[in-house]
Amino acid sequence: MIIYNRAKYVVAIFLLLCLMYSGFAQTIRLALPSGHTVPVIKKEEFNQDEMYLASLDMNHNLYVWHVQSTAVVKGFGDVSGFKWSVDSEEILISSRNNLLLYHIQFDKIDTLHTFSGSIKEIVVSTDDGSILIFDDQSRIYKKKRLRENWEQKEIPGFNVNSTYEIDPYGAKLAFVTGGKVKFWDLLQNTEIFTVNGSTDLIRFSRNSKRVALGNRFEKKWRRRTVWNRGDRPIKW
Repeated sequence: MIIYNRAKYVVAIFLLLCLMYSGFAQTIRLALPSGHTVPVIKKEEFNQDEMYLASLDMNHNLYVWHVQSTAVVKGFGDVSGFKWSVDSEEILISSRNNLLLYHIQFDKIDTLHTFSGSIKEIVVSTDDGSILIFDDQSRIYKKKRLRENWEQKEIPGFNVNSTYEIDPYGAKLAFVTGGKVKFWDLLQNTEIFTVNGSTDLIRFSRNSKRVALGNRFEKKWRRRTVWNRGDRPIKW
């Protein structure tokens, strides 16, 4: 892992962040570090209190910004993904097969774990704060607290390279397997229900009460289901 601390910025006014202060919209302009350009930024995400913004580009560089001052707090190289913790004081960072935890307040980096496979996805559940790691071999690792040991979970039929989607709460997983769409409870590690028919597009609504399934070539969504969170489907 390479950590970049650069004082000079050569690209400016590419990120425009609109924040609300006293009922008025204020535009904050962030100067970008060298090599970090908007056309290749693949992911940006605020922490919960919107004091910080993390941005990851296609060159695997991650920058953590302090929004009010527009300053870069820290830069990281060789990053494949990131996710804010529930309390927004730490950011989880995957670098190849290493899971790092960066404490913004103390400017401290901890290596939480080194996995046997490359990390494909980091999930933080807002329901109970659980951390879930998906690796390139479709294995899933879970821990509820940072100091706990990792539990390895197996989901029958799940392939990380197939079509799948995780709900906004980090609690449900929908994935395609054997011509069906299976819905899985990530926290309880149990199947919710299965629907016949394959798809290559899955989208959860923001409140996780609706799921839309579609096909890219049909240019339309084919099906939708609604449920109360945690219950079986009301309608399909």
